Amino acid sequence: MRQIPTTADQVLYQQVTTLDGRDYVMTFSLNLRDGRWYLDLADQDAVMIAPNIPLVINWDLLRRVLDPRRPPGKLVCVDPTGKDQDPGPSMAPTLLYLEAAELAGG
Repeated sequence: MRQIPTTADQVLYQQVTTLDGRDYVMTFSLNLRDGRWYLDLADQDAVMIAPNIPLVINWDLLRRVLDPRRPPGKLVCVDPTGKDQDPGPSMAPTLLYLEAAELAGG
């Protein structure tokens, strides 16, 4: 399991992250109206895989993504403060990624 670095310094930013050996373009955006972070996930060529994934804690964020280009592991948002709160304007998202081999028990 590894933590994916994020920031709360910007309300919209993009980063390239390697998951299970493949690069993905992750776009993070903070919707100030509802106070919630969202993630757009694209492949290495910036072709969209899954738009507007709400960053909700303790939920497999890729669970409903059927696109075969999606990362094969599990992406989860957690609350490092232990208060069970979704990330918002004053808190950067904390994302953990479990690789496919970890899920398979290897």
